[in-house]
Amino acid sequence: MADAGQKAVRKIDGTTGTVTSLGIAQATYTGLGLDATGRLYIANYEGNSVLRENSAGSGTFTTLATGITKARDVAVGADGTSYVTVSPAAQQNGNHQIVQITSERAVSVIAGSTAGFSGDGGAATAAQLNLNPSDLNIGSGSPFLVPQTVGIAVASNGEIYFTDSNNNRVRRLSPSMVVCVKTGTINIGGNNPAPTLTSLNPNTALQDSGAFTLTVNGTNFVPSSVVRWNGQDRVTTYVNNTQVTAAILATDVSNAGNATVTVFSPAPGGGTSNGLSFTITAPNPVPTLTSLSPSSATENSAAFELTVNGTGFVNGAAVRWDGQSRTTTFVSATQLKAQILATDLQGVGQAAVTVFNPAPGGGTSNVLNFTINPATSLPPTLTSLSPNVASAGAPGFTLTVTGTNFVGSSKVRWNGIDRLTTVISSTQMTAEILATDIAAAGTAQVTVFTPAPGGGVTAPLTFTIVPITTVSAAAS
Repeated sequence: MADAGQKAVRKIDGTTGTVTSLGIAQATYTGLGLDATGRLYIANYEGNSVLRENSAGSGTFTTLATGITKARDVAVGADGTSYVTVSPAAQQNGNHQIVQITSERAVSVIAGSTAGFSGDGGAATAAQLNLNPSDLNIGSGSPFLVPQTVGIAVASNGEIYFTDSNNNRVRRLSPSMVVCVKTGTINIGGNNPAPTLTSLNPNTALQDSGAFTLTVNGTNFVPSSVVRWNGQDRVTTYVNNTQVTAAILATDVSNAGNATVTVFSPAPGGGTSNGLSFTITAPNPVPTLTSLSPSSATENSAAFELTVNGTGFVNGAAVRWDGQSRTTTFVSATQLKAQILATDLQGVGQAAVTVFNPAPGGGTSNVLNFTINPATSLPPTLTSLSPNVASAGAPGFTLTVTGTNFVGSSKVRWNGIDRLTTVISSTQMTAEILATDIAAAGTAQVTVFTPAPGGGVTAPLTFTIVPITTVSAAAS
């Protein structure tokens, strides 16, 4: 017998009537059961566990299962599976359940949820029970309270009977759906339904992105349902009959590809759901450039299409010209085409061409240089100067030069020496003439020079520097 008040389990010798206590630690034991071999099972209310005798009559015990919150009583079926009534302490909140423990110590909930009364004729795991009767006062004077046993038994046909204490009922768990009529018992259909899956959230992850919580949506989930990842159980939290969550390991997403997610509900009934695919995506690579076609152009050329060759290109990759994205067409993982603007070819020099792959992963490639060569210039001509004369000793001034075929690199020269030049158009430039250039009377040769390729020096035009005229007053 379980002597809850004395925190012991007692044994009465059937021949002598002698009472002895088992040599186990003191605890509040509230229920006992025997298996087919005669081994004793003990519900440890205080220790939230179930003990099992090592062999029949040995008097030594090991823990069969832990985490059985407020175990009230235990019964054992013919196959060695034990069943435990579980409920919180009196006047406390918690789950009111029937817990199944296999002989291999696997623990699952087969009936009950929160406190209440519901579920007759339906799935046992969706039923509501009320299994926490008031504590018993077994003392005198100051109250000495001990928890009550909530009885449970297993019939030879595998049906489970238990006392639904606060609902004033005896209820039955059946391996199949059974309706009892006028028997005084209340039936709970014992078969777990077969689960089905409808969606996963998320349904994709980046390779090596780490552990995460997977939400699985569907129907017919029960508290003992388990999410399986490629057939392997994962730690599962029951939310309700349409949703469970699972702890997915970092190693589960260490390789790119697809994983199959299912949900398994144990017997009675139950089974494995349909599978849903979870996609593990490899990150985009960092691209590499090997060549450009063409690799050069002449300044001020028209817009053109640039072919970029390399490796690791992805759909969505962008060709960049000096860091600025250009309209890009994905051809393959080794080739892209980009639209280069006419404005990209203004000025002589080199442009840095790169390719950028977007996240996840991705990044910017190595640089290949595109050369912008100077255009071949026509020889300039010089037709007029304005002004074309100045007084010696006058201050510096701006000279306007008119002619043809002037380009951005053209320079006005004064006696063969470049002067600060502004190109206004292909037919006009201005130059800054220094005061020292016209300090003395005489002439200066003005030319225009355009550098290679092409170009050259114009024929000179003469600029005249006249002496200062001194006027003397006549004597009267």
